[in-house]
Amino acid sequence: MIIIIDGYNLLKQLHPNNKENLESHKKTLLRKLGTYKKIKQNTIKEIIIVYDGGCLAHALREIHHGIVTLEAGYKNSADDWIIDYVNRYKNEEITIVSMDRALCLTCEQHGAFSISVFDFVQALNQVIQESIPNSQIEQIQSPDTHQFGEVNFETDIDLPKKPVNLDDLMNEGAHMRTPKKTDSSGNIQPKKNTPLSKQEKVLVKKIKKIY
Repeated sequence: MIIIIDGYNLLKQLHPNNKENLESHKKTLLRKLGTYKKIKQNTIKEIIIVYDGGCLAHALREIHHGIVTLEAGYKNSADDWIIDYVNRYKNEEITIVSMDRALCLTCEQHGAFSISVFDFVQALNQVIQESIPNSQIEQIQSPDTHQFGEVNFETDIDLPKKPVNLDDLMNEGAHMRTPKKTDSSGNIQPKKNTPLSKQEKVLVKKIKKIY
């Protein structure tokens, strides 16, 4: 799986009132993603963070902590780059992380899967916390990473205090794109506890890969 993150969209959602520390938030996110990717290396092939703008007209690509960071260029938006990438690599299993519904819907039309910023960060923190006791990050030996120190995963990124149940999330993900049935009056009928369809099972598998 390739995960593509709508960079500024994610940071805006997580830190809406703290724009002055943007670079610090970017570095914290990269460290966490690097650790997450190391843990999930058997299921996550690549993680790409795409930001709007940049100092060049064309896209600028760098790698930090094993994570691809990309500035789309001042003539392009992150959305345009992401949509073009998804369109060109339709045979790849791609997941989009964004709260931009228009972007997600367009990418889904090209075969990508999408997940909200908050659900993805919940998965990110949960995977790291469950894999590394006492929030101690292992020193990952890689030529393009720095040694990691101790990180407080509860305070670095704000999340709802109520933990997310993975079974509930997968069930929600499986049904979120299933059309709701209505009765003759136009009222939505209650969802019955029916077996998952083939499409829903595929969505569940994608969510499991992220977790």
